[in-house]
Amino acid sequence: MNHKYIVTLTDEERHELRALVQKGYRIKHAQILLKLDEIPENQDWTYDKIKEAYHATPHTISQIAKRFVTGGLEAALGRREQVNRHKKIDGRVEAHIIAIACSEAPEGGAVDTAADSG
Repeated sequence: MNHKYIVTLTDEERHELRALVQKGYRIKHAQILLKLDEIPENQDWTYDKIKEAYHATPHTISQIAKRFVTGGLEAALGRREQVNRHKKIDGRVEAHIIAIACSEAPEGGAVDTAADSG
């Protein structure tokens, strides 16, 4: 498979990624990036093998490679900022929902569980 983004890590980046993996921090992306590195011992690591080993989709693997090539190590390890995410409920609406949930039930609205069970 021909890939658009070729990952070539420096020794320092490789060392940093291995340290992150050992600490358990951002493990999956660090491990994938280490396997994408164009060094001789990784020549057998295809996208399919990486997908199986790390339970990642080819799209995820490609995006990690793309973010490394275009934005560097931190960009590859972090999640992409989701700029088009809009909250459906703002603080004012949330406060109103909480007030309703915490208030007394209106007359005739409360269910008497003792009367239902007997």
